[in-house]
Amino acid sequence: MKFKGERKDTLSIGLLHANVGSRIEHEPYAPCTINDLRSANMDMWLLGHIHKPEVIGKEPFMLYPGNIQGRHINEDGPRGCYFITVDANQKISYEFKPVQNIVWKCEDVNIEKA
Repeated sequence: MKFKGERKDTLSIGLLHANVGSRIEHEPYAPCTINDLRSANMDMWLLGHIHKPEVIGKEPFMLYPGNIQGRHINEDGPRGCYFITVDANQKISYEFKPVQNIVWKCEDVNIEKA
């Protein structure tokens, strides 16, 4: 990996569009591992490619924020954005905020008595 955070007196944020961990349900776009990201010495990774929101690591902080609106039934569940706060000691906190207009959802419906 060519990304490197070098200064520790500032917050190093890596932005990367990649398939971290070679997830087989997604295209193998720019595959890398969590250890690759850790070795880059960044304080935070904000990732693209996976549309479902997910924190994949905390040291360093690694986040797929997902997309703000599910595009079809296979992108179910809440979608939104994260508010990320970094304090004076570089402690990172985050909060997911759903913003989608439509929530795709798979549900079993009993039609036996219909």
